[in-house]
Amino acid sequence: MAASVKVKMVKSAIGAPRAQRESLRGLGLRRINDERELTDSPALRGMIACVSHLVTVAAGSAGAKRPRAAKAAPKT
Repeated sequence: MAASVKVKMVKSAIGAPRAQRESLRGLGLRRINDERELTDSPALRGMIACVSHLVTVAAGSAGAKRPRAAKAAPKT
């Protein structure tokens, strides 16, 4: 599976150049504390580098599966 990256906006884009605001929108970040899990790619890394002072980056859960809930016992 493709690797993923979690990106979280931690600072406001007010006063930032237009290119940086557009990079944030391209990442899907609208307001402070918005967080997205995106597929890692060179284009994504370039956008993150452009706004690295406004976001935090963490490794995503690329192929991690959530444990299934236990099935309820059948009624008798």
